[in-house]
Amino acid sequence: MAIVTAVLADRNGLARDTCQSEKPVPTPAEHPDMHRRAALRRLGVGSAVTLAGCAGLGSEEEPASVGESVLVGDDTKRVEYVVRRVQALNALGQTNPRNTAGTWAVVSLRVTNRTTGPLEMTPDPFTLVRGDGREFTPSTSVVPYLGSDGRVQARGFSFLTLAPDSPTDAALAFEVSPGDRYTLRIQPLGTFSFADAAEIALGKLGSNDQSATGTERRTVAGTDTPS
Repeated sequence: MAIVTAVLADRNGLARDTCQSEKPVPTPAEHPDMHRRAALRRLGVGSAVTLAGCAGLGSEEEPASVGESVLVGDDTKRVEYVVRRVQALNALGQTNPRNTAGTWAVVSLRVTNRTTGPLEMTPDPFTLVRGDGREFTPSTSVVPYLGSDGRVQARGFSFLTLAPDSPTDAALAFEVSPGDRYTLRIQPLGTFSFADAAEIALGKLGSNDQSATGTERRTVAGTDTPS
């Protein structure tokens, strides 16, 4: 019995040393996906997630760029996103425009359902994150203005039904302050998904009308390939 106890203690010590040699797991404030995982653990279904701390849960990946695609979600709700254009507009709509004291950050996306069945989605998965960490949600009240503004060249993102492998172009609008750098964060569909979120760096937004269009590429298994 003493030998078995010593072996187990040695193994536990090795596991602790291995975990401590990895990058520390971030707090929920540093890693938003951990809020979802914490909720799952409270429901009693997160034992495997606890082990993921030693498997790189806290690792940070570089955000994708405008024009690069990202895949978000699991096999049943996997969606491909490409930010095709970013605009900083002082007003939305060319008839009775909707003004703002700051800037409308308009993000035009191409969204493609990469599963075998239809998917329904709203703007809920999207968050715009400023350089200092402040978060902004899409403004749903300006969706009609997006559709009527010829500069945007995409309909407003509201409720979408996505057919498999059929790209859909839509635009999101965020009311933000100009002159800061922003990142678009995209959460997986579904409240209890274990899939990771993705981030796309949008760069610095000016105070006047401007756009930045990337060269579209597809990211497949970590390798960029022309579309």
